[in-house]
Amino acid sequence: MPPTVSLARGQRTKLGDLGLSQGAFTLELALAPASLALDSACFGLDSQRRLADERYMTFFNQPQSPCGGVRQTCTHSFAFDLARLPASIDALVVTLATEAADGLRALGASHARLLAADGSVAGDFAFDASLFQQERAVMLLEFYRKDGQWRTSPVAQGFSGGFFVEPTVFTDV
Repeated sequence: MPPTVSLARGQRTKLGDLGLSQGAFTLELALAPASLALDSACFGLDSQRRLADERYMTFFNQPQSPCGGVRQTCTHSFAFDLARLPASIDALVVTLATEAADGLRALGASHARLLAADGSVAGDFAFDASLFQQERAVMLLEFYRKDGQWRTSPVAQGFSGGFFVEPTVFTDV
């Protein structure tokens, strides 16, 4: 396992370069303060960057994708097995959302950690409110296929009014 890689907003990294070439790993979100009410979710997108199928919205009320490739294991953790995803899923976007009037401005020092099967930290994206203004919903991390390989990129961009679900289209802001 290579040493932990510190990931930066906008950086694009092959999962293989993080020692995650098998595509089975966990994303653990450590969010501060714990009292800030946040919802996390993962959306499976097709090649047009649209929600591929409502069954590929993984969140507290639907904690697993139909193929078992994405599971929400606790409030802010997801287990991924990318080999189980159908070919129609080209990207996974992990999101955070809040109903707080000030959006994510109250967010303290937080981390998104990619954990290998043995529990070691393969990648770490540190973030806080300095990356946001009044956003109430953000695309935090993206996992996507390119040239036959899965990659990741911390996006950390969002929407002041929250997500619009019909139709859900995720693009860089």
